[in-house]
Amino acid sequence: YIGVIACLGSELTVFTPKDETMKETSCYALFYFHSEKVVDVEEYAKLLSIDLKSSYSKGDPWIHSSGKVTQRKWSSIRLDSGESMQFDGTETFAKFFKLLKSKQREIIYLKEKYNMKLAVHFVLSIYSNDMPYFKLTTDQMAFLQAVEANVEVFLYDYTKL
Repeated sequence: YIGVIACLGSELTVFTPKDETMKETSCYALFYFHSEKVVDVEEYAKLLSIDLKSSYSKGDPWIHSSGKVTQRKWSSIRLDSGESMQFDGTETFAKFFKLLKSKQREIIYLKEKYNMKLAVHFVLSIYSNDMPYFKLTTDQMAFLQAVEANVEVFLYDYTKL
């Protein structure tokens, strides 16, 4: 079996599995809150009642790959849909969006209070012949528009390593 896919912003890609033990292709989503102000992480945890996967505040040390240490410019909080071990990430994303949408009022309140920028990253990782995919409903897209989230899609092809 040979898979042929079209990668975003590139030419057609042809690949075959290099390792039969590779885990399944997966999809997951990240929802970021970015602020130039120092944010109160406890306030997010209390208002959203969502497990915050990671966070840092402006002023925290930031160690670059070169080893140089600087102070972070942004405060950031990340929510994670959790990794889907399925080729079709639609169901995983639907549950994640349902959780986020139930907190839309709180998200908008925090966004305005801290002058936040919101970003949603859809991450598709290819470990096998199956191309991961997901579908967003018009309701989910309306939610992203309502909170003015910047949306990006990232595609990683681990069969080429």
